[in-house]
Amino acid sequence: MTEMRESATSYEPVEGDSILVSSQDAELVTSTLKDELGILVGRSEPDSRLGLTLLEFVPAAQLGDRDLGRASEKAPEVFVLGGPGELVLDAVLGRLREIFRARNAAWIPTMGKNRTLTQSIEGGVIIREDEYPPGLAGEPTTTLAAFAPGDHPVRVGLLDTPFVTHPWLSDRTRVIGANRLDPGTPNWRTGHSTFLAGLIAHQAPNAEIVVFPALNPLGRGSAWDVARRIADIAERNAKAAPNERIDVLNISSGTFTYDGQAPLALAAAVALLGPEVVVVAAAGNHGRDPRRLRAGVRYQWGRRPIFPAASAPVVAVGSADERGDRSTFSPEAPWVDVTTQGEKLISTYLPGEVAGFEKASAGRDARYLGDPPTGTVREFDGFAQWSGTSFATARVSGAIAAAVDRDTGVSARQAWSAIRAGLGSDRYLPLPLLS
Repeated sequence: MTEMRESATSYEPVEGDSILVSSQDAELVTSTLKDELGILVGRSEPDSRLGLTLLEFVPAAQLGDRDLGRASEKAPEVFVLGGPGELVLDAVLGRLREIFRARNAAWIPTMGKNRTLTQSIEGGVIIREDEYPPGLAGEPTTTLAAFAPGDHPVRVGLLDTPFVTHPWLSDRTRVIGANRLDPGTPNWRTGHSTFLAGLIAHQAPNAEIVVFPALNPLGRGSAWDVARRIADIAERNAKAAPNERIDVLNISSGTFTYDGQAPLALAAAVALLGPEVVVVAAAGNHGRDPRRLRAGVRYQWGRRPIFPAASAPVVAVGSADERGDRSTFSPEAPWVDVTTQGEKLISTYLPGEVAGFEKASAGRDARYLGDPPTGTVREFDGFAQWSGTSFATARVSGAIAAAVDRDTGVSARQAWSAIRAGLGSDRYLPLPLLS
């Protein structure tokens, strides 16, 4: 039996019913799962661009007594924790690696977890109860400059939630891919991409913002789905004329890994983009996490790397307050490349009723719950105030896009290099605000 460490899934968000493997080894892994562990693959989804295949397991609840009994006999440790028939992903991968290593002189195929990405990772894996929803805000006194893209517009890709358009953004945004919004009153997380787009547009008024919905309306998605959307962008860029390509890609979401290494699918996808596209990603909102031990070993939870932000050559963005000091929720970590104000920002948001708010309770910060916090639905006028590294990220994406000049040959990579060279030791980038 595999010697199990404390479950890694206690510390990282994963899709528990699937794994990712190198496509050339998918058949081998599928047969080994069946023959050695009794686990059946119900769906196999290859992506030739990533060189990976998603193997989705048949749910234990759908296995007959004979198949489930055979699996439990072959590998009982993969069916513990959480109830009868629930797979333990670490045990599955651990057993597979043991089997391949023993049979093949230590060689094992490339395999990994299909992790969950979310726009709001904080102190734990995914902490819903500690999220800070947007607050109410009136229309800013400053407006966006007129959209004048010229003959060679710069393009910022926005990989986020489905997009709800806004009068300030309608002439400078477009959506590529399925834009699946939930019917009825939207949840407050659905306005994430609209808020980000307004911040990007304020910094780069002449940039076209191309929204690629990759998360669901509640701000969640799997690493596989997000990686495939990134691969779509890379494929689109490869086929497009130079002035039709995405220059900057904003990713205001992320995921943790137990070993602190980039997830398999995201690493492969970012590599596909090549050096021409500058990926700008949020550093996460987990800087306040006070824990200092993991499985009895010294470990600083508030500095955990979040991906894709912590991967080179991605630009990792942290948040600062109005004085330029690092926000307490923003990780203090060496992989954070730049900070800019991410607190109390005003931007475009959903109009009308928005749902999903909690009533105020003792010990909660009522400022973030709305004013007054009287229920679960609030009325917005198309603008909101919000805080987080997600929003600092959008501002940096816009700043990089604004410095791109196709006519003089200044690329997004060169623009970021110039910005980085001008940063001080605190890595703070002052940028104008909507107010």
